[in-house]
Amino acid sequence: MDLGLEDQVVIVTGGSRGIGLATAKVFLREGARVMIASARTDSVEAALKKLHPLGAVEGLACDVGREEDVVQLVAETVRRFGRLDVMVANAGIIGATANLADLTTEQWDEVMDVNVRGVFLCGREAARAMREAGCAGRIVTVGSASGLHYEVDAGHYCASKASVHALTSAMAVDFAQWGIRVNSVAPGWVRTEAAEAVLPPPDEPLEGYGVIKRAADPEEIGSAIAFLASDVCGFTTGETHFVDGGQTIV
Repeated sequence: MDLGLEDQVVIVTGGSRGIGLATAKVFLREGARVMIASARTDSVEAALKKLHPLGAVEGLACDVGREEDVVQLVAETVRRFGRLDVMVANAGIIGATANLADLTTEQWDEVMDVNVRGVFLCGREAARAMREAGCAGRIVTVGSASGLHYEVDAGHYCASKASVHALTSAMAVDFAQWGIRVNSVAPGWVRTEAAEAVLPPPDEPLEGYGVIKRAADPEEIGSAIAFLASDVCGFTTGETHFVDGGQTIV
């Protein structure tokens, strides 16, 4: 299926590894032009070496919790590529693992700065650029199945992802007047480098999570993101699309 993403300009935050890197690959294969962002310059450079053979891609270091970084990211993308069509607000962290009674304020703030403030800043700056250009753009946030179901010792992470889902709906309402659609993808377990340490081997079932009984491949999440960002999905906004192997229904 042609998603109509040829020559579209896409930002992917957290784009140097995991879901973000896989999402950048999906967009590039669809013919889009991609700007990846990550907090560390060396991570951006390493990812670009993997992505350059796939198409037109550039990168920039960006801490999504810092307003000036996000403003620069969007402005630099428009400067280099001429416009912005799609913002994928993917950057996120799990943070410390602790009972909420033992969680420090600093640990709470660290997760909220990236996972919630970062999504707000990316959505706001993307919407401003799209509004100025008269572009009916698309914003896709990355939530989590954990935003609906509590995970032990991860209350701050769960709260942050529930906030992403709510913020997605709010942005969809506020930005609709400029033709901007906003949706969220909520993954369950995904076989990323960070998750490998706690997941069973790929040939063993993932028990207790969902009905498909395996973790997703990162590109399966990237494909869902690309679908929500495409004209094929043009009548959907304000929705959280769970891509979790049935985790949230059992």
